[in-house]
Amino acid sequence: MRLLRWLRKDTARKAVALFFAVLIWLAVTHQLRDFEVFHGVPVKIEAGPGILVTDRTPTVDLMLRGSRGRLRKLKLSDIVVLGRIDSVPTGMYFYNLRLSVDNVRTPPGVSVAEVTPSSMSIGVDRIIEKPSVPVRVRYIGEPREGYQVVKRTVTPAIVALQGASRILEGIREVVTQTVPLTDAVQDFQMDGVKLLLEEGVRAHPDSVTVKVEIGRRSGEKAFNAVPVFLMTAPGCGLQPVQPLPAVSVTLQGPQAALSALDASSVHPFVDISGITAPGKYRRPVQVWVGGAARVTAEYVHPSLVDIELAPVLPGPRESDGQAPEQ
Repeated sequence: MRLLRWLRKDTARKAVALFFAVLIWLAVTHQLRDFEVFHGVPVKIEAGPGILVTDRTPTVDLMLRGSRGRLRKLKLSDIVVLGRIDSVPTGMYFYNLRLSVDNVRTPPGVSVAEVTPSSMSIGVDRIIEKPSVPVRVRYIGEPREGYQVVKRTVTPAIVALQGASRILEGIREVVTQTVPLTDAVQDFQMDGVKLLLEEGVRAHPDSVTVKVEIGRRSGEKAFNAVPVFLMTAPGCGLQPVQPLPAVSVTLQGPQAALSALDASSVHPFVDISGITAPGKYRRPVQVWVGGAARVTAEYVHPSLVDIELAPVLPGPRESDGQAPEQ
């Protein structure tokens, strides 16, 4: 009864209010039925620990519903499409990512009617570590003429790598930035030499120290059938029973010094100055090189000789000019 009395009271005014309410509802409902398609909306992918997404950022097309005014003001940056990859089995390099309206975040007053495509194949890989990878230094140029590299050192000589499994499995070494040797005449050290790494690969440490030792260039020069001399003490009273054999001598030293030498500069000898009694002995052959600094005998053949020493025989007595008796 109360409801009837309420309806009868101010019926005209209530009818007008109801009319406008229905009109507003119809207008709003009509506006919400406006649709617009947004193309190329990027998909933000969240990957779980140890997972690497190898593809470029994928995109989708979205059919959005809302008022005409809201849809016109809407920008791509206002929309977030979120996909998540929690795990990837070993040996799998593609993940089938499924998307629905629940993966899309839009501003108030705008809803998602459709996502296209609803699934996509995403390139993925597992992140692994390779603990001991050797470092190779890249050099360019040569030392100045007459000089050479004596020793090269890189510290550390091995590094640890982290990155996609498919990439790391094929890496056997890492190389550095180029280290110049052009016209070098003395030792030098370069700190912070960067490693050249493939995209997505990290190294620890990511730089090394390179040390290069430079020395004068040396060469070799050989002499064959060089006579051997004896070095004796004064008044030794011993002499070899047989002549000493000739030897072959190979010298090593600066190329300029070697070029100035000939056979007369090479003096092989056997030192018997400490021997005082006759007999058979085995002694090393030593070499003295005259007039050549920093030149040494690198090789002598034979390096040992057998010597038989005997007393020096007295010479014949001089004749006194008288004929022997008959």
